[in-house]
Amino acid sequence: MKIKQQNNGSNRSREILDLLKDKKSLRVWILRLAGVAAVVVMFFAALGYGAYLKKTGDTGYYKHALLKIADLDFSFIKNYATGKLSGLDKVDIDIKFKHMLRLQYLREQARENGMITDEQKNEEFPAKLTINGVTHDVKIALTGMMTVHLENDSKWSFEVKVKGGDTIKGMKRFGMLLPDTRGYVTDWLGMELMKERGMMGLRVDFVDVSINGKPKGIFYMEERFDKYLVENNSLREGIIFKLQEDLNPYKESQLMESPGTRDQLLMIKRMWQDVLAGNLELGKFLDLKKVAQAFAITDLMNNRHALYRFNLRFYFNPITGLAEPIVREWGAMHKNDPNQWSIILEQPREIGTQRYKLEQDKVLKMIFDNLEFKRYYLQEAQVISQPQFLDQFLAKNGDKLHKIVSKVYADWPFYDLPTYFLYENQKYIQSALAPDKDHIIAYFGQQKDYELNVQIRNTQDLPVEIKHLSWRDTFYFYPKEPIILDAGHTVAREDIQTFTFKIPPTITWADSLLEELKISYNLLGLDNTGESVLVFPWTYENRAAHAWNPIVRDANHTSFDFIEEAPETNVISIPKGEWTLDRDLVIPAGRRLEVEAGAQIDMVNNAKVICYSPVYFMGTEQDTILVHSSDRTAQGWIIIRADERSSLEHTTFDHLNCSREKGWGVSGAVVFYESPVDFNYVAFIGNQIGDDFLNVVRANFMMENSLFKDINADAFDCDFCTGTVANSSFIDVGNDGIDVSGTEIQVSHVFMNRIGDKGLSAGEGSNMTAQYVEIINSEIALTSKDRSRLVVSDSKVTNCRIGVTTFEKKPEFGPAFAKVNRVTIEGAELPYLIEANSGFVLDDVAFPPNYEDVKKILYGAEFGKASVR
Repeated sequence: MKIKQQNNGSNRSREILDLLKDKKSLRVWILRLAGVAAVVVMFFAALGYGAYLKKTGDTGYYKHALLKIADLDFSFIKNYATGKLSGLDKVDIDIKFKHMLRLQYLREQARENGMITDEQKNEEFPAKLTINGVTHDVKIALTGMMTVHLENDSKWSFEVKVKGGDTIKGMKRFGMLLPDTRGYVTDWLGMELMKERGMMGLRVDFVDVSINGKPKGIFYMEERFDKYLVENNSLREGIIFKLQEDLNPYKESQLMESPGTRDQLLMIKRMWQDVLAGNLELGKFLDLKKVAQAFAITDLMNNRHALYRFNLRFYFNPITGLAEPIVREWGAMHKNDPNQWSIILEQPREIGTQRYKLEQDKVLKMIFDNLEFKRYYLQEAQVISQPQFLDQFLAKNGDKLHKIVSKVYADWPFYDLPTYFLYENQKYIQSALAPDKDHIIAYFGQQKDYELNVQIRNTQDLPVEIKHLSWRDTFYFYPKEPIILDAGHTVAREDIQTFTFKIPPTITWADSLLEELKISYNLLGLDNTGESVLVFPWTYENRAAHAWNPIVRDANHTSFDFIEEAPETNVISIPKGEWTLDRDLVIPAGRRLEVEAGAQIDMVNNAKVICYSPVYFMGTEQDTILVHSSDRTAQGWIIIRADERSSLEHTTFDHLNCSREKGWGVSGAVVFYESPVDFNYVAFIGNQIGDDFLNVVRANFMMENSLFKDINADAFDCDFCTGTVANSSFIDVGNDGIDVSGTEIQVSHVFMNRIGDKGLSAGEGSNMTAQYVEIINSEIALTSKDRSRLVVSDSKVTNCRIGVTTFEKKPEFGPAFAKVNRVTIEGAELPYLIEANSGFVLDDVAFPPNYEDVKKILYGAEFGKASVR
């Protein structure tokens, strides 16, 4: 056995020597040992910190700490070091043992009852408080209302009153609160926001507290409501009170003892009773502008706890004669249930939410329902919901914020600063101020003499003010009296109000103006949110008789004499010959619409064709098909969800318009929606109204040998498609030649001349490949925008103001990319206009960006052309 042991020891020695000789293996083993050591250190550090948290009663945060470590987030090490160097004030409190026992007894009583009573808070106990080497005689008592202040077994919130003529940090009374009851830094941010907007804010700080020699960790030091608070905010001394059914002032008995304050207090109480009785306007008692600002900031914090009446205080400003709000207790910020998210002016979504509870408070509801308050609120909400507001605020207060967070790190190095939630809350406020739907609905009542009666209803949660009626932005009709419509949920759904507008003497009224009569409005107090909607040309009472869907209709092809149908084959046909279509034609699904060679269809009287089946235009070189409009009113062709591929050959569409009818419309004069189609020898000429002549949506297509000429806006627009364009020409186009969004497209042998905006335009995540393209005498030849990819080769650009441009138009998509090989560009003012972050490769060589914000100089600003509607 001894021999074997010696041999084993000898073998191990040789293994160690071999390992030392192999330096690479040695490094690996050292790294492994270091890793194991680090894990062991981190494990015992976490246990040690857990023991510390248990000692201070903060074990609720241990799980969060472990999650951070599990995610390999060790920023807490730096945070801890920062906290230890933060310069926390040390506060030592000495209180007699019998008084401490009484405090503990009161605490247990409050916890049993679930609430801290006034009687329990009124019991005060003498103590000595030492801060920065100076000792003060103080009184200590329980504080707060809810037992969250008492749940920690090791420490709980209390109030401090400084005796005699002393103050501590300029304060006579202050709370020493558990930091989580104020969301650590959340309330500090709220206070600074209040001050930023010119309102009263409390002095707050974090201090390191020991009681009778035992360390208790950091406390949140919060100023109380007294004259020192008022003076620190550079205001004249005034009465602070709560708003109850009866006004509840602080230190009422002391106020009544002094003649000066007694008279002011009695005056304030009488004013409040007059408000409740409806004898005095709310805005003549409350400073509604400051109230609205405070409520808007509370929305930014997304916690309405601060607005409950038992938390909300007011200061009566003796100079302005108005009461100003003092707000605190926003609590912790965190990710909210979307159903809990709302602004003050929105209708509560669910029973039990904070907003719903506030709505049930008759005093607060009186504020919410006041239109002057709403005007100020919307103005303030618009200001504080802009990202630059928070950017500037955080930059301005960056040093102070760093110092206050560093103090938190001394006790809680795992703390996450909640400013992210402020930006998220901003986004919600922005969305609430810009709802997707129209704000109002209006019906024409009647015209009598020089007056128009219009019935108007607000349909959403924000109040609006009506500016005027108008016709084509040429004739304006202003209201006889100012019109403000409160939120839609404040009136019964079937209620609608009638208002009078004046007809100027210079305008002769005609009922033909009704079809384009618009009503303009804006959110109350926000002139820059102007919107307009069409007025229904009938009364509210007759709305049901006019309720119909202009596109989902019953088939009517059998009512046209010249249209033939073969039921056995499901073919509907328009034969050769000259035909007049003087009303809408609707073709049902499950058929084939065939237009025979030589057919000439004259569409008049605003007629359109709506077809749910494939179409076959069967023209020939010798016998073409013509679809035109002799009176220039035709509203085009719309093919919707045809179950087979359509085909159009040797056909001309001449002077058609897009369909627009009573609030509904499409952008193209010829539209194929989810209907695959082939075009061969098709001409699109001279459309009158609309964004596009041809619009293909969500379909595959093939286009060859086609012509677009004398186009009002875009010639060919396709959205979310796949397809090809070949051997085709685009001449005299108002806006874009080929404009695609979300589309895969190949373009070849295409000629373009006199394009008013962009020749080839790839946008919104499109992929366009083009070869053998010639573009002359145009604004912008080749464009890639919004995460699109454009590849062009063997092509020529002549006398165009911009050759190639790549940029981001819509931030939800991102930068774009373009690549050109063997493309000659001659006579261009800017051969290449490449935005920062977008990519461009010229003949296989990366081309650097040369402009910061391309969109600013396009769309008619300096280059190109604005979209035509």
